[in-house]
Amino acid sequence: MATLILWTGYLLAGFAFLGGAYALAAGLQVGRFMRGKNPGLPVYPPVTILKPLHLGEPGLSDNLETFLAQDYPGPIQIVFGAHSESDPAVAVVRALQARYPQLDTAIVADGTLHGSNAKVSNLINMLPAARHDIVILSDSDIAVPRHWLRHVTDALAKPGVGLVTCLYTGEVAPEGDGIWSRLAAMGTSYDFLPNVVMGTSLGLADACMGSTIALTRAMLEE
Repeated sequence: MATLILWTGYLLAGFAFLGGAYALAAGLQVGRFMRGKNPGLPVYPPVTILKPLHLGEPGLSDNLETFLAQDYPGPIQIVFGAHSESDPAVAVVRALQARYPQLDTAIVADGTLHGSNAKVSNLINMLPAARHDIVILSDSDIAVPRHWLRHVTDALAKPGVGLVTCLYTGEVAPEGDGIWSRLAAMGTSYDFLPNVVMGTSLGLADACMGSTIALTRAMLEE
């Protein structure tokens, strides 16, 4: 019995060592990823951002406003989409439009379904309103820094790049300061993010996440 307990301890210690080694390797890979820089473009192209919406989720106005407040020298069009004009998210967008009347924004309220995925149906309904060659899809629960659009278009302009996506971290909303909300945010930041970086660096994954999917119309048609 003592021998069994001893070897069980060795086995558990081995697993703990492997887990620690993986965490260290993932941390180093994330550090390398964060240090990556893209040179700025001499001329920034026009961009259309598609924002599919569904209901007035917590923090929606603040999240959407980060896209309206981008520091980007090129033309930006933002198309918001919902399945119904009565969706509470539409009222949030109209309030933002009143605060940013100088921006090129539009709302598409269309309940047409194209298959079983409501979000994809929403995007398909919004696409005819997009006027620019570069199209960026982004979920409604995402907030971005002011230079997000510059970084995305810089990356998309690189030779051989067809799609650009962005990693994201978790954040506790002001309305959700409980332990479960914090644990969920920690899981996104400290588990999901490094796992994606490791999977990509080892060639085991080629993720394209709803936080950002940027591509040209030609690539979309292809």
